[in-house]
Amino acid sequence: HAQSRHNVTQEAAEKKLLERFPGSAGGATKADDFPGYRDARKAAMFEALNGEEVFDSPLTAQGVEQAQRLRPEAERLVQECGVQVVLTSSLRRTTLTARTAFGGLQVPIVAWDELREVAGAFDCERRAALSQQAEMFPDVDFTACSQEDRLWVQYYRDANAQAVERGVEVLDLIIDSRPETILAVVSHGAFSHGAVFGSPHPRIHSTCFPPRLNCEVVGVQVVRDDAGVFTLTPLKDDTARL
Repeated sequence: HAQSRHNVTQEAAEKKLLERFPGSAGGATKADDFPGYRDARKAAMFEALNGEEVFDSPLTAQGVEQAQRLRPEAERLVQECGVQVVLTSSLRRTTLTARTAFGGLQVPIVAWDELREVAGAFDCERRAALSQQAEMFPDVDFTACSQEDRLWVQYYRDANAQAVERGVEVLDLIIDSRPETILAVVSHGAFSHGAVFGSPHPRIHSTCFPPRLNCEVVGVQVVRDDAGVFTLTPLKDDTARL
């Protein structure tokens, strides 16, 4: 998805942490080398990612511009690569990204809760009521989503474990419930990295590098074998930007 408000607040918090703990960039892989860092980071993230300002975190003005710049690529994906449907996380930042890029291109945009971010601890991962989402995005199909947020949990550790299981579930759903073979998916960085492309689940074998930047586009071929194991490989032809 494009840049959203919680991306900005998190980046600001990371910058302040780096000022307090020089050398700890990237989350401090050796955090024990920086006394007090772990507790300071936890407190900083809870402050940056909670509150009404970042609840179901909306896109920033820069994020809207990013989604608009994605439009030519979306047109190429539909017209040249044959994208048949756009599946999007049901959170506002992903839904607006999907609609801005693909709206009006004669492909349905369908929202799934299963594509949401790792849903724990932070307000930016909580979803507004479905009635609010449907009113805000009348051209998006929310019929597969729950009326209230059933994914968000209080503890991030629980959310991580649930996300890994959800990564397999969403791949099964795509293959079992969608008739299309070429799809565009708008989701989230942490979920894509930890629950799909870099998943530890035994049913997922991936050689793909996960998207990490706002509006980054990657192409993936997904195959499920008779044992239910998914193999994810990068696309190498002209659809590689999908």
